[in-house]
Amino acid sequence: MNLANNHENSIQANGYSVYPHDIKTNFMSIIGHCQVKGNVTAKELINKGTTSANDCFVETVENIGNLSINRLQGEKIVTSGHLKCKGNVSAELFQSKGAVNIQGSLHANTIYIKITSTSNVDIVTSKGDITIKKSRTAFLNLLPTRLRTKRLKGEKIVIEHVEASEVVGDIIDVGPNCIIEKLYYKTKCDIHSKAKVLSKHQIR
Repeated sequence: MNLANNHENSIQANGYSVYPHDIKTNFMSIIGHCQVKGNVTAKELINKGTTSANDCFVETVENIGNLSINRLQGEKIVTSGHLKCKGNVSAELFQSKGAVNIQGSLHANTIYIKITSTSNVDIVTSKGDITIKKSRTAFLNLLPTRLRTKRLKGEKIVIEHVEASEVVGDIIDVGPNCIIEKLYYKTKCDIHSKAKVLSKHQIR
C-alpha cells in the first residue's frame, strides 16, 4: 500500500494507493485501486483503475476505469468506463461511452454520450449541443438500455434511448425508443415513429 504525499508535480498510483488528505498535482495517473480521502486538484487525470475521491477540480479527465467521486469540475471530461458522481459535473466538453450515474446535474457547452448500459443523470443542461445515442455494443444487450433524466435542456438536441420528464431546446430530434413526458421546442422538432412523446409545445 502506498501512502502518498498531499502535493506532488506528478503522481503515478499503481497497485493499491491511499491519499489521506487533499492532493494537488499537475499530472495524475492511476492503474489499480486508488482511494483519495480528500479533494483532487490537477491539470490532468488519467484513471485506468478503480478510483474514489471527494471533489475533483481537473482541467482534463480521461477515465477508462471506474471513477466514483462527489463532484467533478473540469474543461474536458472523456470517460469510456463507469463514472459515478454524487453531486454536479461541469465542463466545457463532456464525452462519454460507457455508464454514467450522476445524482446531481451535468452541465457542459457540448455533451456527447453513447450509452452502453442503463445510465442516470438527474439534470442535463448545455448552452450548445446535446447528443445522446445508444452504442452499437449495447445492442447486444437484450435488456432495455436508456439514459434516464428529469430534465434535459440545450440548443440543438439529438437523442435516442432517452427517458425524460422534460426536454427543452431550440432544435430537437427525438430518436427511437425515447419516452418523453413534456417536450418544448423553439424552431424545429422531429419525432421518430418508435419514440413516445406525451405532450409537445412550441415556444413562441
